[in-house]
Amino acid sequence: EITIVLNLLFIFSQPVLLRKIYWRELIGQLVTLIFFGNGIDFAMSLLSWVEPQTLYWKWFDCLLSTIILAFGVFLCIRAKIFVAAGEGIVLVIAFVSKIKFSIIKNCFDCTLVAISLLLSFMQFQEMRGVGVGTIAAALLVGRWVQLYSNHLHCFDKWRVAD
Repeated sequence: EITIVLNLLFIFSQPVLLRKIYWRELIGQLVTLIFFGNGIDFAMSLLSWVEPQTLYWKWFDCLLSTIILAFGVFLCIRAKIFVAAGEGIVLVIAFVSKIKFSIIKNCFDCTLVAISLLLSFMQFQEMRGVGVGTIAAALLVGRWVQLYSNHLHCFDKWRVAD
């Protein structure tokens, strides 16, 4: 499956960027990769009853999901626990470039969506597999993470180091 290959690429490119292998983090991300996918499948089964009927409710659900996703990313980053491969590569790029995680997250997500759109148009001559919700998430999740970082100081004690 392409998702697994892409995640493995993200994981194994980190030592190249860092010029050092951090085995604990790499193994942690590999384990997280397994549990994350199963967790998404489980959460989707729990939410299978959610079927918004109007455009308003579809956008409400989309925005709410970006808020919740960003909060989870914020907590993982703040607590310095194992993260998903996508966040891991973003953390490494942010560390190497000395640019804020949230900025890199936005750029990274938008780049992945742009590549997906390009491939979709090249293959099918139309947008397939990338919905407006995906585009909204790419634009918003990094911004929400920044908002949480700026305002939720009650989690500062979780920070190990900057």
